[in-house]
Amino acid sequence: MTEFKGDIFPFSTERTHTPLLFTRALHDAHIPLNQPQIMLLEECWKTFAKEDLQWVKAHSVNVATVAQTMAQAYSTVGFSEQEIAEITLAGLLHDIGKTHRIFYPNLNKNGLLTPEERIQIQKHADYGRNMAKALGIPERIYQLFSPHHEILQENPYPRKNGNNGNHSGEERRMPIDPKVYCGQLLIALADQIEAAMSPTRPRSPDHHPKTPGEIFEQLRANKNLKDIPDAILQIGINRCVALQEKQQVIQGKAIFEGSSN
Repeated sequence: MTEFKGDIFPFSTERTHTPLLFTRALHDAHIPLNQPQIMLLEECWKTFAKEDLQWVKAHSVNVATVAQTMAQAYSTVGFSEQEIAEITLAGLLHDIGKTHRIFYPNLNKNGLLTPEERIQIQKHADYGRNMAKALGIPERIYQLFSPHHEILQENPYPRKNGNNGNHSGEERRMPIDPKVYCGQLLIALADQIEAAMSPTRPRSPDHHPKTPGEIFEQLRANKNLKDIPDAILQIGINRCVALQEKQQVIQGKAIFEGSSN
């Protein structure tokens, strides 16, 4: 048995196989991991089921699928197959920080979060980046998903006042490769589309899914998405609609009741 101690991974694992989902994603992105790393990645993924967080698992798969579809269609950017595979893997991993035990109570809370609880849960992206680094996931992958909340916000979190953790405001504003930035936008965009269209949000009892038209208008009004063509926004929305209509990995606990995957 391999023991992983400390605050990053609060569990140990004896499992020896990784889900086909991650096997394919890692292979396509050309990321070799050793057996202990693969075992730990699997345990992170299975935590969603063990801790009654199947809706986060479904959300992650949907985000990866929607981001992949938009990247494939974005011909003016010209993502390579390798880059599309990296975006897909980053989509799968974008909420992996939520597998840390400190987030369990808030993720399944039946009701709205308090301001203190919201501040706490908003740290999941930083936890996810640290977990990916510890797993041996290359920087080019966690660079894609780590800003998936802040990149679309005028006042991004969790780095309020320009500083949090090991990243200063100046570091966050440093220019990056245009393709990387576009990949970050697509993952954040897929995250927002899926969340807005989801039929259930456990901590938002009054949540009502938005229509495709409402989502399009909301996204089109976001100045951070001004360079994303209408066609790409619509492709992402349509892909999410198709996932839900076919009941393919739809976010929501009822879909995964009794599933061991």
